[in-house]
Amino acid sequence: MKQQFKILLATDYSEEVMNSERYAVQFAEQTNAVLTIVHVYEIPFNS
Repeated sequence: MKQQFKILLATDYSEEVMNSERYAVQFAEQTNAVLTIVHVYEIPFNS
C-alpha cells in the first residue's frame, strides 16, 4: 500500500519562513502529497 503524505504548513509569509515554504512545495510535488497552507496572523493585544 502506497503511503499518502499530508503536509500542513503554517506561515506568516515572512522572509524567515520562505525557505520552509519552498521545501514543503518541493516535497509535496515529489511525493504527491496534499499540501495545506494556513496563513497565521497575530493580532497585537493592547491592555
